[in-house]
Amino acid sequence: MFRILAAIGIGGALAGAAAGYYVQKRSPTEKRPGKPFANRIQGLEGLIYIVTGLSIFGLAFTGFWAALIRGQANTRYLLVVHCTLAPIFCLSLAATLVFCAQRYKFDKSDWRGVLRASGWRKVCFWVLMAAALPVILSMVLSMLPLWGTVGQEFLYQVHRGSTLILTMAAIGFIGLSR
Repeated sequence: MFRILAAIGIGGALAGAAAGYYVQKRSPTEKRPGKPFANRIQGLEGLIYIVTGLSIFGLAFTGFWAALIRGQANTRYLLVVHCTLAPIFCLSLAATLVFCAQRYKFDKSDWRGVLRASGWRKVCFWVLMAAALPVILSMVLSMLPLWGTVGQEFLYQVHRGSTLILTMAAIGFIGLSR
């Protein structure tokens, strides 16, 4: 069941991001001040974005490869790579939150009529940050000797579901950033 949900969710997020990018590129209604997004990122902030993006991509690849392609849980070298990237993801995500929270706060212009691309980008950013908490806590809590087999299975399912939401939000955020 998770294979189907993950395939539909990731496929839908990719299609939505592509459509959003196409509409955003064609639409002259939303003028963006200054340079494109990629040219505005420099220095430490740019490094944090790159590390966060690469860690999300690496974790999504190693996690969803096992779920979507093999249809089973992560094992062997993919699990080692997945666990190695996890602390990098946690630290870079915290740094991204500290450096970018002010930029992605909501204002009145985001809620007028239908949300514009900038409003959807902010929604994706905050969904990504909110979904990161159960992703991280579910695995950290499963390492404690407080849970039995049923509790660990529940935490694993929470991890998978929240990771799917986080991945979809990351795809949307990247698709709406130009």
